[in-house]
Amino acid sequence: MTKYCAKLIGVQIFLTILISSASFSQKEKAAAGSYEGLVDSIRQYISVDYSKALKFSNQYLSKAKKENNKEKIGYGYEAILETQLYNDEAKYAKETFQNYLAYAKETKNKDLIIRAYCAGSDVELNAPNGSDALNYLNIALALAEKDKNDFLKEIVLNKMSVLHSIMGDHEKAVQIRKKTVEFFNAKPIDSTFTEKTKNITMMSAYFMLCDGYRNLKNIDSAKHYNALMKKYVSKVDSCVQRYYYVSSGENAFLEKKYKEARSHYQKAEGICALEFPLYDLNMAFRYGKIEFAEKKYQGAIDILKKGLED
Repeated sequence: MTKYCAKLIGVQIFLTILISSASFSQKEKAAAGSYEGLVDSIRQYISVDYSKALKFSNQYLSKAKKENNKEKIGYGYEAILETQLYNDEAKYAKETFQNYLAYAKETKNKDLIIRAYCAGSDVELNAPNGSDALNYLNIALALAEKDKNDFLKEIVLNKMSVLHSIMGDHEKAVQIRKKTVEFFNAKPIDSTFTEKTKNITMMSAYFMLCDGYRNLKNIDSAKHYNALMKKYVSKVDSCVQRYYYVSSGENAFLEKKYKEARSHYQKAEGICALEFPLYDLNMAFRYGKIEFAEKKYQGAIDILKKGLED
C-alpha cells in the first residue's frame, strides 16, 4: 500500500464529495462566503496554498456549525482532514478525525459517526501499514447495517473495495463495486439522494468498476460498463465527465489503440484542467506508458520527468 495511492484515492473521493455537495456549475462563479464559494476556494488552493485551503475548510465547518447543518458539518471536517492529508500533515489529520468522531458521538448523529469512521480510514491509509483502515471501515459497516442505512452502507463498501484493490484482491474489489453500481442504479431519487448526486455517484461507481475489471484484464467487461457510464456524461460537471474519458483512454490502451488512448486523455484534460500535482503525475504516467508502448523511450522518460517536476 503506497502513500501515493492513498493520497490520490483520498483526493479523488474528496473532490467527488465537494462537487456533489455544491450546486453550481463548473463555469459559474459562486458567491463568496457561500458553501459553494468555499468549496470553490478549497479546490483552488488545496495543492498550491495549504494555509488558504485550510482557512476555507475551517470557514466551511464554522458556517455549518453556526447553521447546525449536520450534513455539511461532516463535509467541513472531511474537507479539513483531506486538506491536511494532501499536504502531508497526517498528525493534524488524525487530530481532526478524533475531533470529528468526538463531535459525532456527542451529538449522537448516527450518519456522522459512520462518516467519521470512514474519514478515519483515510487517515490510516496514510499510516505506515494502514492496518487500522479496514478496522475503521468494519466499524462503519456494522453501524450502517445496524441502522439499516443502505446508502452509507454502500459508501463504506465502496471504500472497502478501494482497500482490497490496493492490497491486490481485485476479485473482491470487483464483487463489491458491481453490487454498489446495482444498488445506486436502483435507488430512487429523493430529498437526500438527488438526481445530481445520483449522476455523480453513478459516474464514480462505474469508473471504479471499470478499473476493477481492467485490473483483472477483463477488457470486455470494462468496455461494457464504460458504455453504461456514457449516458451520465452530459448530466454532470465537466470535472466529473473526466472519469469517462480517462476510463475510455485506459480501455483503448489495453487494446493497444494508443492514438485513441492519447486522444481520450487529452479530452479529459481539456474539459477539466485539475491543478493537483498528483493528478499531473498520474496523467504523466498515462502519457508516458503510451510512449513506452510505442517504443519512444526517450519521450516516455521526458514525460515522466516533467510529471515529477510539476
